[in-house]
Amino acid sequence: MKTRRHHNNQGRRRTQRGKLKKDARYLERKYVMKERPIIFSGPMVRAILEGRKTQTRRVGRGPEPDEYTPKIAAPCPYGQPGDRLWVREGFAEGEWGGQKQIVYREALPLVLNGNGQPMRWRPSIHMPRTASRILLEITAVRIQNIQDISDQDAEAEGAIGYPSGSEDHHQDTVIYEFRKIWDSINAGRGYGWTENP
Repeated sequence: MKTRRHHNNQGRRRTQRGKLKKDARYLERKYVMKERPIIFSGPMVRAILEGRKTQTRRVGRGPEPDEYTPKIAAPCPYGQPGDRLWVREGFAEGEWGGQKQIVYREALPLVLNGNGQPMRWRPSIHMPRTASRILLEITAVRIQNIQDISDQDAEAEGAIGYPSGSEDHHQDTVIYEFRKIWDSINAGRGYGWTENP
């Protein structure tokens, strides 16, 4: 009987160890840091490189909140805190001095190839991971209507306010500049400032 009980305890221990390993694999898959691509326009790439852009807002999809239903935190398609985003931007590949190199449109708007001809720029959507020079880490994710943006958040989005006497007017111009940036990217897709996505 002792042998049988001992055998059962071992089996139970094996089962528990197997379950722990299975749980560990599940948690590892669930919480492993992920890298995803994200596209930025040329001026926003410049703002990131200059350290002016530390936030980005994207149109989210999910249930529309109403007076009875609060905003529900849907999973962010770009990731969760701790995940990384590699930036896609306009680029060109070419050979200079016998070496294959990558140049970035925002850094050099006009680049000549080895024959003195202008380089053919490739759209950001086609940039492979190996060509990306900017890697960002997600530190927070939140849901917010676009018109609820604060002046500090508008500055963190890379908008530049132009002082014209009063601090209130400076804040208005920062949000106005952000509004122009937002509309230039999203209004054509039906998510303009006035729609307040």
